[in-house]
Amino acid sequence: RYQLSPAQILDQTHYTTSAAAAAAAAAAAAAGFVNAAARTSSATRVAPGPVVAEGSHSCSGSSRFIQLQIRYKHVMVCFNLYIFDRQGVCLHYQEWYRPKNVKQGAGTLVDDQKQMFGLFWTLSNFAATLDPKEPAKAPLGTPRKIGQGCRWHSFTTNTYKLHFLESPSGIKMVLNTSPDAGDLRDVMSYIYDDIFVEYVVKNPLYTRGTPFKIEQFNNAMNGFLRSKGLLQAI
Repeated sequence: RYQLSPAQILDQTHYTTSAAAAAAAAAAAAAGFVNAAARTSSATRVAPGPVVAEGSHSCSGSSRFIQLQIRYKHVMVCFNLYIFDRQGVCLHYQEWYRPKNVKQGAGTLVDDQKQMFGLFWTLSNFAATLDPKEPAKAPLGTPRKIGQGCRWHSFTTNTYKLHFLESPSGIKMVLNTSPDAGDLRDVMSYIYDDIFVEYVVKNPLYTRGTPFKIEQFNNAMNGFLRSKGLLQAI
């Protein structure tokens, strides 16, 4: 049994010598595939997630072969979490599964966080400006008061879904998941009310407005997301 990181796509049965079994299993890891096992049916590509590969062997003549067949099943997964204060400072970043290195995107983690803040700030302003119900519309780019105007809670692309929460105090949370995740507004509210407030805001050693790394917060996040089926343990 091999635990794998996404490497390259493998969509059919592969045969290799037992000495190369580990290499074959590593090659079977594919971004977007979640389960691999020794079987005889062909593979099916599904949503992103961690990969587990299993190999079985059979004899053919004088050579020993490993037959590795990839089989996939659907698993929801959390990618990462951002927490910002009302000034746009990233207070916390937590990552579980990110096949694409940040260097391939924004370049650095700091730039990545700035782009994320700019994304939801711009989207919030566009949403308020294009609101078809509110008669009085501020010009595009006008700063909004917390909770003012229409609000959005998520958007979905073909590869991920972004969930957004803005608290009355101006704390903003972004949770990126696989695109099949449902409505997570209750999940986001729980993260703020029962995890962030409990382990960060109420922490006497924490200075408000500064980035934090608190083990109890991380453990509570992991346990809660795992209980919701959003964090897979392999």
